[in-house]
Amino acid sequence: MGYRRASKVYSVPQTTLKRKVKEARQKKLSSEAAAVKVLGRYKTDFSEAQEKQLVQDLINLEDMLFGITLSDLRTLAFELAEKKQHSACL
Repeated sequence: MGYRRASKVYSVPQTTLKRKVKEARQKKLSSEAAAVKVLGRYKTDFSEAQEKQLVQDLINLEDMLFGITLSDLRTLAFELAEKKQHSACL
């Protein structure tokens, strides 16, 4: 499939497709590795399992009628990331 057709099928700008293919070829990535989506320059601190556990814990707190604000959630996530980083250094 060419760039123009892929652009229309997947609703992605043609220039973006060309740039991503060029980067993948330069880094000699497989098509699966090249298709991994990243969120900007930031890397995640938590694994997929840790994120799912955090979500489940928040849902349980909500079920027990403990209201958590967005600010509380951000503070909690920051504290967990700091604890994880400190435990990795030991």
